[in-house]
Amino acid sequence: MNDNKITIHAEVGERHWTAYSEGKTYWQTLQFEAALGPLPVEHFRGYDITAVSDNEITIDEKYKLTPGATIVIRYDIEGREWSDGCVYDGDTYTLKLSWK
Repeated sequence: MNDNKITIHAEVGERHWTAYSEGKTYWQTLQFEAALGPLPVEHFRGYDITAVSDNEITIDEKYKLTPGATIVIRYDIEGREWSDGCVYDGDTYTLKLSWK
């Protein structure tokens, strides 16, 4: 890799939902420098940048970010469960990363 710094643009979404409501997603935008190690984004610190080159950033050996592209990482955390086994509520976290 050369000495040019790569800036990653991030949109972070957090949505709390219930069985009766899809909820509303709240978005935050931020930027950070691509560097090896955990993503510096709340709720996504468990994901690691494992490789950085001039044309590709690898996250957890699963996601490949290239210039001009966008990747999306999303996961749910289930909350309370009713006695019939149905999940009553939970949270959905979304991370959109781009490299311009």
